[in-house]
Amino acid sequence: HCHRYNQRSSNDMKILNDIEIAVLSSTETEEFMEILWTALNPEGVTGRTRSILNDPIIRPFYEDWGEPDDIGFAAIKEGKMIGAIWSRIKECVTREYAEYPELGIGVLPEYQDMGIGSFLLKTLIKTCRKKYPGLRLGVNEKAIRVLSFYFHFGFEEYDKYHGSPQLKLTF
Repeated sequence: HCHRYNQRSSNDMKILNDIEIAVLSSTETEEFMEILWTALNPEGVTGRTRSILNDPIIRPFYEDWGEPDDIGFAAIKEGKMIGAIWSRIKECVTREYAEYPELGIGVLPEYQDMGIGSFLLKTLIKTCRKKYPGLRLGVNEKAIRVLSFYFHFGFEEYDKYHGSPQLKLTF
């Protein structure tokens, strides 16, 4: 199930042409891994290498994708995945909100600041709110732009884990 996204927001956002939103069917692709790398390496975060993609803490975000609780969407332009959002029930670093699925999102750098991430997050929220009490995630404390993105959507910090804010959005 796909639909085209052609929108202009009130803040004069660029029009997004020829971007399709599709159900994320696989995380076992080079395209997805590039998007995951983008998500793990936001502006302000330094010192990471691509080896983090195989880290035992990161792998549960994408391994064995397709379980009943896995929900995700891909932004596709001209046949190429340029962004994705995914959520799943997985082990939580805090006891609070462990029943909320944890989300991840990434948009390739050359497609950022065009509203794609916002649209993906709105799509995920709309889908998850029918099934879960909320969403959660951890964000690197140095990723200031990323934190403000989530705060804009109503996420709130409920804890810290090794200095990283743990955010939740309750529906």
